[in-house]
Amino acid sequence: MALSVPEHIDEDVGVTRAMAAEYLTEAGVTPHMISVWGKRGWVTPNGQRRHLTVVGTTPRGQMLFRYGDILDAEGDTRSNPNSSRSAVRRMAAAT
Repeated sequence: MALSVPEHIDEDVGVTRAMAAEYLTEAGVTPHMISVWGKRGWVTPNGQRRHLTVVGTTPRGQMLFRYGDILDAEGDTRSNPNSSRSAVRRMAAAT
């Protein structure tokens, strides 16, 4: 499943966890998952560990993460066979 970026959102814009989770609801992304990607990071297909880029904060102190990094994290974890979000892993469990 390839995620498409809503046309009105630039991938370099900073979004809160809640905003990003709202845009990615159909992919099953939650605010907690975004926090984990920010703190622990995720593993890319080539084995590199990445973390979300913090691009600022809101007036209330909420971190703003680069939207493109969140899309990358979602795609990488979905394609990683060792991830619980992996489509490959879910198909194997169903058989």
